[in-house]
Parts: sequence; structure tokens; C-alpha cells
Amino acid sequence: MKKHSGRFGPFYGCSLFPRCEHKEKSCEQCQSPMTRSRYTGFKLCINTACNHLVPTCDKCGAEMVLRNSAKGQFWGCKNYKGNDPLSCKNGKDSKSIQWPELA
Repeated sequence: MKKHSGRFGPFYGCSLFPRCEHKEKSCEQCQSPMTRSRYTGFKLCINTACNHLVPTCDKCGAEMVLRNSAKGQFWGCKNYKGNDPLSCKNGKDSKSIQWPELA
């Protein structure tokens, strides 16, 4: 993966582009690459000094975003786009997420 800067901020793209078009958003806290392979259902920053952890959507695989509602905070899929037919409407109550213990 190679670091790039785009109109939506920093990201990591496959070094074999254009044969491989895989991209991953960098860590929000330290801009390092993140991995999905360490904990099922989560993205983890590979910078051991940071260890930022983000849940991923079990329906579409996108990152989840912490949101607020009248009922309190919840994690909603980043691919939510209102009534768009391709919108992912998956959400999880903050208390229901079982965070892994970081080694």
C-alpha cells in the first residue's frame, strides 16, 4: 500500500495500481495505514503507539461512524445515504459492540 492525498484526505492505495484499485482510508488520529485482518469486524491502526480501532459494517464492510440521535449515540454505516436504494442502513447501539482487547 502506498500513501496518497486526495480530495477527501489521505488514503492508502495499492502499489500495483492500475491493476489493483484497492484503497483504504488512513487512521483518523495518526494518518498511518489500518488493517482489517487483526480483529474480525474492526479496522485497527498498524501504528502500535496509536492503536485506533474502528468497527466495520457487517452488511457492506464499510467503516462505521459514531452518530447521535434522540435515543443516544450509535454506530452507523458510513455508506448511509438516506433513501437512496443503494444506501446501507445498518446501525449498532454503542453498548452492543464488543470491543476486542488490544494485545
